[in-house]
Amino acid sequence: LKHRPIRPVSWNQGMLRPSWFNVWNLPPTPSEYDEESIKKSVSTIQGLIRREVDAGTNVKDIFLVGFSQGAATSLCAGLTSQDEIGGIVSLSGWIPEAHRHAIYCAPPFPILWCHGTNDKEIPLSYGRDAEGFIKALSKEGASPGLQAGVITFKTYEGLDHSTNDTELEDIAAWLSTQLQL
Repeated sequence: LKHRPIRPVSWNQGMLRPSWFNVWNLPPTPSEYDEESIKKSVSTIQGLIRREVDAGTNVKDIFLVGFSQGAATSLCAGLTSQDEIGGIVSLSGWIPEAHRHAIYCAPPFPILWCHGTNDKEIPLSYGRDAEGFIKALSKEGASPGLQAGVITFKTYEGLDHSTNDTELEDIAAWLSTQLQL
């Protein structure tokens, strides 16, 4: 995405990198999130959604897809957006603890969550924890509840912090189904 900012990243010895927010360690710990940059990045993504809708794009045709930080940012933006987008694809994603307070209801749109079983940078447990957080939202009475199949969580045996052809094929098939292509 051409709108992704260039920021100093502590994990990379402060080098300027394409980054949605700062990361001090990998895997990141719950207290180590750059909340200010997450807020700015979420605002940027939500602004792009709004601009597309205002230009005539059907909001249901908008899908947020991200890998690692991009997945975390896509989840935070989509789950707090006032626009009911078509869905989210999270690749090796998680929801930063510091941003969870802004997410108050279960999504009314589908999420495809893909994660490798050997991911050491964003461990599978981070993805499973975030999935549980989303599912718990509907149980707390804050929203009507998740419809069956809203979250499709797929794991890829042996995959580290990367993608593979099987995962990409699964994404293409899922998007085709969601868009009824």
